[in-house]
Amino acid sequence: MYKPKMCVLVVSCLAITILSSCGDLQDETPDPEILDLFETFFRYKFENNASAQKQDAEAYFLEIEGEDPSPEFLARFKGHSPPVKKGSEFVMGGSIVIDGEAPTEGNGLLFRIDSYKWIGLFKNCVKISGGYSEGNLSASWASYIWIRRKGKWELEFIGDRAIA
Repeated sequence: MYKPKMCVLVVSCLAITILSSCGDLQDETPDPEILDLFETFFRYKFENNASAQKQDAEAYFLEIEGEDPSPEFLARFKGHSPPVKKGSEFVMGGSIVIDGEAPTEGNGLLFRIDSYKWIGLFKNCVKISGGYSEGNLSASWASYIWIRRKGKWELEFIGDRAIA
């Protein structure tokens, strides 16, 4: 026997369950593909920024969505010159912290990924919003569209930009 009220209830519960699982909550740990993109993004910014210091900075500092990257992620930059540190060690005004010591005078650049979002249907395209800060000297922000082609991330487009 057909029971319309029961059918509506079951369909409604099913729809609520499906829709509630479609939120944009992200895992605590990003998947390896996105970590590869983050590394590619930061290496791109190391070479392509409008700072006065560029590669002459005493250290680079990284921040992902307002947080320090994991030690495992920072290990991807081991041996890089200048050294790459977690973002929380960056001190405004051009001072740096080396290996947990007290802040010292020096030069450094903070590179940020403020947000990222998968776009497109095939999980091969990501929009990153981010930039760099050079203490109180300069800063930039832009949106970047990255596409993965043949397993490699490539910069496709730079959208909105601001440099100060």
